[in-house]
Amino acid sequence: MADIKNLIILGGTGFIGTHVTHYFSKKKFKVFCIGRSKLKNKLPDVNYFFLDLYKIKRSHKIFKIDNACIINLTGYVDHTVLSKNSEDLLSSHLYSVIRFCSFLDRKKNYKIINIGSSEEYGFQKSPLKEIYRESPSSLYSFLKTSLTHFFQMIHRSLSIPTITLRLFLIYGPNQKENRLIPYIIKKLLRNENVIINSNGLQKKDFLYIDDLLAIIEKIIKINYFNGEIINVGSGKIITVKKIVNLIHNKIKKGKVSFAKNGRESENLIQYPSINKLKSFYDLNSFTKIETGIKKTIDFYSN
Repeated sequence: MADIKNLIILGGTGFIGTHVTHYFSKKKFKVFCIGRSKLKNKLPDVNYFFLDLYKIKRSHKIFKIDNACIINLTGYVDHTVLSKNSEDLLSSHLYSVIRFCSFLDRKKNYKIINIGSSEEYGFQKSPLKEIYRESPSSLYSFLKTSLTHFFQMIHRSLSIPTITLRLFLIYGPNQKENRLIPYIIKKLLRNENVIINSNGLQKKDFLYIDDLLAIIEKIIKINYFNGEIINVGSGKIITVKKIVNLIHNKIKKGKVSFAKNGRESENLIQYPSINKLKSFYDLNSFTKIETGIKKTIDFYSN
């Protein structure tokens, strides 16, 4: 495949999507961003299309673009088993993506990077390996798993290069407050008390957003791992309690308390095997957790 010049971002107005858009707009890419939520601060060099992906027409000019990498970031997190928003979840995660891909001109050159989730593994024992069969425990993780297999099918059947990046916990500036780290930061900055509804002993893998962006850039450039899954994490295991205390010690406001017991519905130990990632990317370049937390606090402090 020739050098990729164009980047099409599906779901480009969410947390990761906005970071991807900003990052690659500064590189030698022509960036096309599709998202449902309109943005106040649009970048001048980015082509934005604010629409429901499920309603996109085959005649849309996005399908005239050749030599492009498509990054799939569609959908939103919902951990309920049978969600009240099941119809919207199905549309935003699965139907819209399949419909979009059905409109692609097979004579053009495409590479697809699908952003998956560690939730696809369910409650299996860590370290979680890409060869494990998925075991989704919610509609969200089921749909993420379905897309993983959909893109593998596209690669097998149509020879379109596809790679699924199975993300663990990504954090950084501009993340919504319903996620752990921004929730803690915002509460403490307001000098409010934080009550954690677990004992905080869960062991997780956190990766700073800038490191994910650099990995995506590397994936765009390489020509192997097509049709495969790659776990994406920092390779460092840390407890939720340590993360929360780290934030508290830096902000020095409010109080933090933990429950005596853990949550029964949560996978207490979840971290990836990242041998595949290490085979092509230098993990020593990753942002240290202390540095990433400080950058994130600084963002919400301004």
